[in-house]
This record gives sequence, C-alpha cells and structure tokens, in this order.
Amino acid sequence: MNLPRSAFYYRATSSGAGPTDAEMTALIEDIQDEFLASQLAAVVQSEHTVVAARRGTNVVTLTG
Repeated sequence: MNLPRSAFYYRATSSGAGPTDAEMTALIEDIQDEFLASQLAAVVQSEHTVVAARRGTNVVTLTG
C-alpha cells in the first residue's frame, strides 16, 4: 500500500458526531451479553451431548 506507518493509526475527531460514553458503554455491554449467551449455549449443548452419549444415545454433532 506504500503508506507511512502513521497512516494506520486512529485519529479521533472532535466533531461531536460520535457516540457518548453512555452509548458506548451500552453498546459494549450488548456485545458482551451476546457473546456470553452464545458461549453459554455452546456449553449447555456440549453438556447435553455428553449426557446423551453416556446414556448410550448415538450422538451426531454438527459444527459450523
């Protein structure tokens, strides 16, 4: 790309068009909640798969 290294740095602007601290906090919390929910679902599914396998059920797991 032939750009100087400093071209890759983020430069904040003071135009006031960006989100407020409260909006950013809410956005980060929403992302974190979504991530944690997906992680919890994966753990629960994994635990159910283990229990079903222990009971002799033929378990097929799909990933992707």
